[in-house]
Amino acid sequence: MTITKYTNFEFKIRVNRTIRLLDKNQLEALGLPLSDNLSWVAFESDNRITNVGNLPWKVVEK
Repeated sequence: MTITKYTNFEFKIRVNRTIRLLDKNQLEALGLPLSDNLSWVAFESDNRITNVGNLPWKVVEK
């Protein structure tokens, strides 16, 4: 995947995303009590962006 910056620099990246559904026990372990009368869905995601271009990324000071 490529993303083009306003200066026309192209970032070449790989994006990995994992999405996991959480169960009732996992939510309650976070301090979220759930009623049996409540319908719910919960998830967590892990998102990673990796530079796959030929140039290293660097911070540009303003």
